[in-house]
Amino acid sequence: MSIMEGALSEVAPVNNPVSSPTYPVSATISEAIERLRSLSQVSVQDGWRYFDGDLPIAQALQSENWQHWILSTVNAKDHHPWVKGRQVRWFSRLIQVPTDLNGYPLAGLCLRLGLLWWSEDTQVYVNGQLVQEGDLFDCAPRLLLSESVQPGDEFAIALRMVSPIHDDGALMKSVCHYEAFSPDTPLEPAFIANELAVLQSYLERFEPKKLEILADTLSSLNWNSLQANSHSPTP
Repeated sequence: MSIMEGALSEVAPVNNPVSSPTYPVSATISEAIERLRSLSQVSVQDGWRYFDGDLPIAQALQSENWQHWILSTVNAKDHHPWVKGRQVRWFSRLIQVPTDLNGYPLAGLCLRLGLLWWSEDTQVYVNGQLVQEGDLFDCAPRLLLSESVQPGDEFAIALRMVSPIHDDGALMKSVCHYEAFSPDTPLEPAFIANELAVLQSYLERFEPKKLEILADTLSSLNWNSLQANSHSPTP
């Protein structure tokens, strides 16, 4: 096991043997939860470009040059790795806000970029500005890109990372989270999905007979109504 895998195993969720095959209805619940998440969360692991070696900051942040960088591909773990030994790698990409995610409108929601890395020294730049620094332990920020997005909004993201001396570096996760910013704004589907996942885990462990009730409730969801939801604050 690598140093990275060993450290992450301490915080990774452990498979619960009570779940899954023992309660087939759990699969139906999990599918509904993932469908809810997909309405306001999306992975952006594909599309990163990289440059190996250090660059002057001003040069690295010129987004018009990123098209000449190498298009990165993920490995079997969905990570973007590079070699150990305190090697510098720059990652870059543009994030453009779509009109909707799987039919769910995004206008008016805030946008956060969730990242997870294995890098002993990281700087994150958004639209040319340094917004976050981190290391091997401060490695999972959720960066506010906008309090209220509109379709077509664009954000230029650049990451300067340094691999650990004894372990390969990796950009392990990058996810766009579209969320309610104001308490007057309706909760987004991913928030509800996370709450339902907690409830599902509790029922599997302590009250499995009630899983059917949860499954029946989720099966009655009006998905068309969710997709037509407005994010304008209520008066």
